[in-house]
Amino acid sequence: IPEDFQQNGIDITGSIGTVNNVNTNIFGTYTVTYDVVDSSGNVADQGVRTVNVVDITNPIVSVPDDITKEATSANGAVVEFVATAEDIVDVSSISCDHVSGSTFPIGTTTVTCSATDTFGNIGADSFDITVNPVNDKPVITLTGNNPINVELGSNYIDDGANALDNVDGDRTGSI
Repeated sequence: IPEDFQQNGIDITGSIGTVNNVNTNIFGTYTVTYDVVDSSGNVADQGVRTVNVVDITNPIVSVPDDITKEATSANGAVVEFVATAEDIVDVSSISCDHVSGSTFPIGTTTVTCSATDTFGNIGADSFDITVNPVNDKPVITLTGNNPINVELGSNYIDDGANALDNVDGDRTGSI
């Protein structure tokens, strides 16, 4: 026990008076004061403590479960998603490193979303978007009649065909 809180070797800490207006439900800076007088009337120098009520809790970011889509073109697939955040005070911003509604390439892309509150606390979470290539085979469509009757010994002129693939698009030039 410090000498300041002893009188003739007797602990007088129980005689300390405090003024404490700290409200932990309201952000701000508060002052707590401590006063004590010994039995001889000697007044101690006032003790003063600064208490800052702040938010040190990170926002909680909620992202969707992993998403799997089938490619709609050779570029991949458009994928939409929603990420949200909650905080004990407020969320000043939430963003993801990939934009919802954009085209994601074939393969797996990890999307990380983060939120910041007004005190600068940051929370983050991530999920995967997997775009699978379409396993459908290209479709060939014959142009003209089928069957075609050609007279013996005459010239045959082919009417051709078209080819279309769900991922690669028009493949007619590859026939």
